[in-house]
Amino acid sequence: MIRERLRNSETPDGRKTAVWRLDSGSVAYVLRLRCGDDPRPAYRWPDIACPEEEPGTVLFYESELPDLSKARELFPQHADLWDKIRSDRRAVVFDTCELPSLGSGGDL
Repeated sequence: MIRERLRNSETPDGRKTAVWRLDSGSVAYVLRLRCGDDPRPAYRWPDIACPEEEPGTVLFYESELPDLSKARELFPQHADLWDKIRSDRRAVVFDTCELPSLGSGGDL
């Protein structure tokens, strides 16, 4: 299973998105989030302006990526986005498509 690749999650209403990845221990780390209806200028957490990014975007330094729990703590107003990432993370971690199937006789 490829865990280190970047993943995207989006709230059901499509207003919020996040880019995240899993480490080898199945911990989700958030690289960036974007709230489409937030007109505030983009910034790198905690307060570095990023005028080249779309408004409503928050980026994190690679060396200080928050895990999902920390992101929820930093930005509790985005609980719907964190819930979506948690759900998407579970789908990746518990993906059984790559598990070997049992033979027709049920042998292990």
